[in-house]
Amino acid sequence: MAFSAFVHADFDGPAPLAWRWIQPTSSSPLGKPVVQEGVVYVAVGQRMYALDKETGNQKWKFPLVDPIEGNFKSTVLLVDGLAIAAADNKTLYAVDAKTGESKWTYIAPAPIYREPTITGKQITFGMTDNTITSIKIADGQPAWNAPIKVYDGFLGRVASYRDDFLYFTNAYDMVSLKTTTLKANWTKRFTALSPDVEPVVAGDTVYVNSSTYVIGLNAPGGRKVFEANSNDRLAFAPASNGEAIAAVTADGKVYLFKNNGLPVVRKEIDLGSQAAASPAPAGNFFAIPTRNGAINLVNARTGDIVWSYLIRPIGDVSSSSSSQSGPGGGRGQGPGGAGGIGGGQSNTPTTKVLAVPAAGPAVVDGNTLMILGLDGSLLAFDKQLGVDLTPPSVEQLWPSAGDVISGQPPLEFIFRIEDEASGIDNKTLKIDIDGQEMDYEFGRDGIAVVRISSLSKKNKPLSNGRKTVTVTVADWLGNVNKATFQVVIDNSLRPLVRPTGNDNNNNGGRGGPGGGRGGFGGGGDGR
Repeated sequence: MAFSAFVHADFDGPAPLAWRWIQPTSSSPLGKPVVQEGVVYVAVGQRMYALDKETGNQKWKFPLVDPIEGNFKSTVLLVDGLAIAAADNKTLYAVDAKTGESKWTYIAPAPIYREPTITGKQITFGMTDNTITSIKIADGQPAWNAPIKVYDGFLGRVASYRDDFLYFTNAYDMVSLKTTTLKANWTKRFTALSPDVEPVVAGDTVYVNSSTYVIGLNAPGGRKVFEANSNDRLAFAPASNGEAIAAVTADGKVYLFKNNGLPVVRKEIDLGSQAAASPAPAGNFFAIPTRNGAINLVNARTGDIVWSYLIRPIGDVSSSSSSQSGPGGGRGQGPGGAGGIGGGQSNTPTTKVLAVPAAGPAVVDGNTLMILGLDGSLLAFDKQLGVDLTPPSVEQLWPSAGDVISGQPPLEFIFRIEDEASGIDNKTLKIDIDGQEMDYEFGRDGIAVVRISSLSKKNKPLSNGRKTVTVTVADWLGNVNKATFQVVIDNSLRPLVRPTGNDNNNNGGRGGPGGGRGGFGGGGDGR
């Protein structure tokens, strides 16, 4: 379901992480958080949760004791004092939004397709047998005598406008179904629609991506009121903040349009990774998550990327093994570094998880931007609730500061650079040796590497003597760290080779310097 009203948002750019809440789950969540009267509602794994917006502390969970038999797979709907969410066990659960007390459950005739939507006094949703049904919000009882058949089958996602249920079919039709009369209010046929097509309602306009076009339809009647061509195949859903419309491609290009269909900027806006979800309006910006685990903030008026925060996993996580997080609160930041460079190999191949993609679009409420991760964690960024006066941390991993080494290839200088609060502004990173600027590689793991080579224009072999290595870097809020390290070059020594380990037992070989990784952490109850 996608609905975007033109609400006031005070979010004005890069902000520190105020809190991070996590509920460990074996099933990745879908959707996004919703906020009402200072309470954040989210459905993760086998429970629904209500959290305090300022602290991330849990107010209630449902069920209180034994979890449901299944997993929640929808955004929580808030209506008439109820919090309602759908699970993959064909069941809709409605609880009291203030207490989490169960009010009613409804078991559908077939698995629920995508997400339920609010249509007036009813909850309407599709099912995987290509039918639509509707139930009463008050008591969860059926509102119709029987489900309605969709003969061409569902395509993409669904939404609602007032009493109408909006859906797409495999015939590329968009249908606005009047749930009070069970008749189509209007039908609009498109020439092309993607499998992930989604209608977005903003005011009285429904925006849709159709191939390379963003199309706007008058929601009451289905008449076309907006059209813009990106000349690039679009993905997910567009977004509108009232002044501009944003659309993304699957490979991470962003296009901004004015309300008259003309482009806001002519330059290419490249997020550097595939889009993970639809854009979301955030004041004068659009927040766009990408599959590399970043949440990116694009200025709606200039097209500039003003923030890119990488969502790190909590703890040391690898894709071939499972791990469980313990309990914790909403607010907090734990110190610690990542594991050492090098080390032997285990018989079981593992891939370290460097970042966590978003489960759905971002949500802005006042000064706070929130996003749900696929690991079941919820992050809240806010300049008032969070404080970031600390610059990024810089640690020289190899060689150790003060070492006496050869300055000849294959010498490498390796640094770990981290900032869990507002993130590292990669454009500010500079590494020099005795004032000579060096070329470097900087990865999503926070590791920067300078490689000394006779073939390099900048990174030439080093002469004898004491050398000062300087790493300068800032976070997105302008906190700067200028860290210096010294080594002594003696070219009569054998060239230094970084250890990689050759031990193939399960215990692993000897690692390089470094400790266990900490970070901002909050947790659920571990159930």
